[in-house]
Amino acid sequence: MPHRPRRPFLSLAIVALLAFCDYLLWNWSLGVNHDILALVSGMTLIPLLIALAWLLVLALAHLLARIAQRPWARSALGPARPVAGSPPALGDPAGLDGRGAGGSSGAPTASPSSKIAA
Repeated sequence: MPHRPRRPFLSLAIVALLAFCDYLLWNWSLGVNHDILALVSGMTLIPLLIALAWLLVLALAHLLARIAQRPWARSALGPARPVAGSPPALGDPAGLDGRGAGGSSGAPTASPSSKIAA
């Protein structure tokens, strides 16, 4: 399994700082006619900018993944919780209430059809 950095935003900040400093060095060396320094800093600037763009994409993907794993995001996508008084789901042992197969408590329950007939 490839190694993932634990803090992708830290590596993004470090590479961004390196790219910015390299750009400043390149810009300064062009202005004061240090040709060799301008050539070297200009050649290292391109890979730094590519790495910065790649790390930016990874950091955004990491941020989106963290947002998707938040509890409120999971509850919106997960199964709905049963409403109080609703019949239990099939095979739900919590619906037995420890009182047997029907969950009868001894109190008579009226069906909707018996209410109409009465």
